[in-house]
Amino acid sequence: MNIHTYFEQHGFPLVAVIDLAELPEHLAVLMQSVPLEDYRRLVLTANVGRSFWPKVKENWASSQHPVDDYSRHVTQTYAQTYLPDDETVLLYPTQEHLIPLQQLGQYVGWSHTSPVGVGIHADYGLWFAYRTAFVTTAELPPTEIDTRPSPCLSCSDKPCLSACPAQALSATAKIQLDPCLDHRIAEQSSCADRCLARLACPVGQADYQYSLEQIQYHYTQGFEALKAWHLGKKSK
Repeated sequence: MNIHTYFEQHGFPLVAVIDLAELPEHLAVLMQSVPLEDYRRLVLTANVGRSFWPKVKENWASSQHPVDDYSRHVTQTYAQTYLPDDETVLLYPTQEHLIPLQQLGQYVGWSHTSPVGVGIHADYGLWFAYRTAFVTTAELPPTEIDTRPSPCLSCSDKPCLSACPAQALSATAKIQLDPCLDHRIAEQSSCADRCLARLACPVGQADYQYSLEQIQYHYTQGFEALKAWHLGKKSK
């Protein structure tokens, strides 16, 4: 089965196959824990929109880490089924390797910097997320790099800026984390389980915005740890 068809059927419509011989040096340096010279391809996958979450719930609802467990299962099953004669090593999500997901996403053209602090896709907006990365000795056909510009460049209204109740966003600067987190951890915060600025972005909003259940899942994971870290940092 075609690699793109397989992953799309399992909720990962974005698949980038990178020829490791063409990988820029600045990215290879960030992957020093991986013997890249032993492999031919690096594959990056991402979920898009609403198709992913129902599959996770159906298969891994009882798991402590359902998103990562499902993602690993899908990827390992692909390798075992369609690349049985090749060596394939999962790089993400694992604890063994640090992978520059954001930089790889920018390299293949999936992601552009946005005022919200989350990478934005030309079609899917803010509603995609990296799920797995692996290297393989298989000579899979490399995919073309998406050279389209950031959709933020043609967005004149920039509703994300005015939608942020903490006024932590700017069209020309990085998100200001302190006011963002101050508001998010406040009692009865409107941003405790969602980002209002992210929800206001019009790119891909109608077709790809996650369900509220999925949004709340992602935003509540690790919330208490984030709160403790932020309060601890402020107390120093």
